[in-house]
Amino acid sequence: MTRLTRAEERIMRILWQLEKGFVKDIRAHFPDPKPPPSSVSTIVRVLVRKRIVGYTAYGGSHRYHPLVSREEYRTGQARDLLATWFEGSVPELLAALQEPPPKSRPDSVRKQQKPKKKKGKKKRKDL
Repeated sequence: MTRLTRAEERIMRILWQLEKGFVKDIRAHFPDPKPPPSSVSTIVRVLVRKRIVGYTAYGGSHRYHPLVSREEYRTGQARDLLATWFEGSVPELLAALQEPPPKSRPDSVRKQQKPKKKKGKKKRKDL
């Protein structure tokens, strides 16, 4: 399954919801400030090249529709995750999901710590 960027996935989620739509319809589902129509159009054309989205031409405009269902994409991504990170082992994946995430210190705590002083010879002051 083809991997999609975050922007491509965002547009696909909108298209799966709409089932079909023009660039203006897709753009209308973005929160303010909305991306420029040219940006949405560019990403949709990339999805067409990847054969994830198809279109029907109406004069000079195109109505886009998903060629890959949400379920197909989700299943493909889950299998890719399993193969890439867990060597295909479902028990390892489930164990990773059940383990509490490792505790890490927040950035604010790290910034508050004083830098360690270097040990060594003291600099000689000129007289």
